[in-house]
Formats: sequence, structure tokens, C-alpha cells
Amino acid sequence: MRPIPHEKADNRKTPIIVSTCIIAFVVISLIAALFHRSPTAPDPAEMTKLSAIKYMATKEFAALPDSEKELYFEKIAPQPGKGPPPVMEQLTDDERKALHRNMRKVMHAHMKKRLQKFFSSSKEEQDQMLDDMIAERKEHEKNRASDGAPPPGEDPAKHMKDMLENTDSTTRAQMHEMHERMKARETGK
Repeated sequence: MRPIPHEKADNRKTPIIVSTCIIAFVVISLIAALFHRSPTAPDPAEMTKLSAIKYMATKEFAALPDSEKELYFEKIAPQPGKGPPPVMEQLTDDERKALHRNMRKVMHAHMKKRLQKFFSSSKEEQDQMLDDMIAERKEHEKNRASDGAPPPGEDPAKHMKDMLENTDSTTRAQMHEMHERMKARETGK
């Protein structure tokens, strides 16, 4: 029997070792993917309105990726002109603060989309949007005045200051322009 030279034996082992390493890598990757899925939010349609909103104030919600938070918000966001849901009044101050903190990026993105839609619309469509926003604000103020209680949660001036400090200059200018046009439309000037 003739012995196999050392070089030929190594050549036969190399493909086996490489194949084994590739298979091990694929198996480990699959196991890691199964156990390390991105967290997902529950379906708010299966929750009460209050529990769906309270969920946004939790640490679990804070840990979600922004894209998942946006999807969740789209499912429970009030329709334009409807204002915040009445159950917001049932949140504690701590829940309200946590909700604002967890939703800051999502709300900024939502605000930017609303501004882009407004400024890309015709004059007539803009006027209609302004009328809807004025009606929404008046309804919100009326609801607040009916219970006689001051707004719960953080100070509105502090909230506005924080929002403006964390907003880019173009968005701030667009917000200011839309606000000025809304005031002028409301007063008839």
C-alpha cells in the first residue's frame, strides 16, 4: 500500500473544513435570528383606548425601534380635526411625561409630514387645513374649559421650549408661518 503524500491529504481536508465552518455559521446565525427578533408592539385594536395610550408610556414601548413606534402611532392617532382622545386626561403626570419622552421623535416626524403636506397643497386646501386646525383647537379648549381643571402634565411653555430647541430651523420657520396664517385666518385679517 502506498502512503498518501502529506500535501494530498491536506487538499482533501480543506473543502471538508470549509464546508463544516459554513454550515456551523449558518446554523448559529439562524438560531441567533430566531431568539433575537426585534421587539414588536401589541396590536392597539385589541386593547382599550386607555391601555393602548398607556402602553406608549412604558419602558417596553421606549425600547421599540422608531419605525415600530411610528406604525403603532399611526394605528391609534386621532383623525385630523379630532384632537387628543379624552382618555389622555386619565394619565398620571408621570405617564404623561414618559409618553412625551417616548413619542418625541415620532411626533416630530408626524409634525414634519403635516407641514410638508400643508406647504405642498394649494391655497384652497391650505385654507381648509387651517380651518380644521382652528376648529380642532377650539374644541380642545372647550373640552378643557368644561371641567375647569388646568391641563395636567408638564408646563405647556416648557413643552413648547423643549420642542422648539429640538426642531430644525426650517421646520421652526414653517411652524411659525403656519401659526401666523392660522391666527390671521381666525381673526379675519
